[in-house]
Amino acid sequence: SKEIDAKGYSTTEEYGFNVLDLNKDAINLKVNGDILSVQLKVKFDNKFIKFTENDEHKSFEAKTSIIATDVEQARNIAYCLGMAIDGEKQQMPVFTSIQLATDFIKNNVKDVLNDSKSIRQSAVIISGDGTLLTLSSTVFEKTKTIEQKSIVYLTDLDENSLRFEPLGKKIVLSCKTKDKSPFVKQLVDNKVDGFCSEIEIVGSEIETTRELMEAFKFAIRFAQVKPTTWKTTTEAIAFLKTHVKGEMVNGCQYSLEFDVVPGETYYSTYSESPRDMKGITKKKSYEFYPYSIDKDAIKVAAQGSYLVVSVDVSGRRYYIKEIENLECQGFSQGVEIIAFDVKEAKDIAEALKMLVITSKPVKPVLTDKRQAVDFIGKNIQDVKTGDGSVKQVIGISEKNPCSVKFTRTKVDEKGTTTEETDEFNLSDINKTSGDVRINGKTIEVLLQCKEMNKFIKPSKNGVVQSYTSKLTLYVDDIEKATNVADAVRFAVLKCEEK
Repeated sequence: SKEIDAKGYSTTEEYGFNVLDLNKDAINLKVNGDILSVQLKVKFDNKFIKFTENDEHKSFEAKTSIIATDVEQARNIAYCLGMAIDGEKQQMPVFTSIQLATDFIKNNVKDVLNDSKSIRQSAVIISGDGTLLTLSSTVFEKTKTIEQKSIVYLTDLDENSLRFEPLGKKIVLSCKTKDKSPFVKQLVDNKVDGFCSEIEIVGSEIETTRELMEAFKFAIRFAQVKPTTWKTTTEAIAFLKTHVKGEMVNGCQYSLEFDVVPGETYYSTYSESPRDMKGITKKKSYEFYPYSIDKDAIKVAAQGSYLVVSVDVSGRRYYIKEIENLECQGFSQGVEIIAFDVKEAKDIAEALKMLVITSKPVKPVLTDKRQAVDFIGKNIQDVKTGDGSVKQVIGISEKNPCSVKFTRTKVDEKGTTTEETDEFNLSDINKTSGDVRINGKTIEVLLQCKEMNKFIKPSKNGVVQSYTSKLTLYVDDIEKATNVADAVRFAVLKCEEK
């Protein structure tokens, strides 16, 4: 439409739309004084009508009107629009291969001019395992320029979440990841700015954006990923050793290592040594038995500028040993293994699950109470505690193998030595004893008399103390602790048989 005001200035307004976007039931005639018009409205109030004034794009609208000269013309316009809505079909490009779809995406992610901002956009797609998409956009403003990148595997995107929506003068095409997982790597001015669950592409034309959405649907649907598999646990271990590796992120160098001790338990050590921009390195290691891990709780998540594969102990027990400066710093319920690529993080998670499935504890084969007590003695020995060290010796009487003497020699941080002994009979110990618990940096196995009877005779530096009902064995390894607990219960049961 064209209007000329009293001063002779003309204004030309244009409304561009696709008739298939119109709500047929909302087409009606309206009279306002001496003006007769046909009212048009987009389905679901979507703003799919492009409004242009004097060749300048102003906005997107959800409704517009067409001026008619008389009632008959107005009815004819309404009738023709209704017939067009019923008779037309949406024309979309046909994609017969993922290559055609990805080519369309690359060719139609274009630069956009929006108000005072100019946005330069491009899409790079690497075909193959997962089909990696990199969306780049450079926003040019009056006083600054911002470079952004979004990196995601098409196989991680949810085609059902594809949407486009006009916002002001621009159109935003968006797509979320499956389950809204944070699998989109974000970079701002070439620095990792975290991970998110959505990509966005800016456009200026409704129809081009609609076609671009169809191309994404096809590409996402037919993008393929080949999961990494291992025939043996040895192959999974080799993968972890080579793929848990370091990378430079935002000026910080992350050095990572994963090692496994050969054997049935596959005792594992994960180490990370981040070095910051000042050159300061802090190394920390985590040791754990894979069989103690909850396989179903192994997940990939985002944490700041990198990803993590979270590994949690079954039952949320504190069975992961934390080591710093070659010394135990305590125990935790879980560990987070750093990764930098989504597919690699997923593969690391699967390799860890294989370790969990195939690893198993090594249990002692016990035949008599004397052997059980010998096993306990070999597995407690010298242990470092929070404030020093403890040397432990346990022995049984030659005449009565159920009579036990337990000696602890403690050396505190000042070098002061204290000798403590506990004398007791195994038949007095509760057969359900042997609770394993974590106390700071120490693993303890707790023994307790039946019915809390005070039948344990303690001495300190040769001086007899008050009888007690409990005593504690110190162990430096979780598996050793559980095996010691089992040996205690075995010995108690054997002594009860006499």
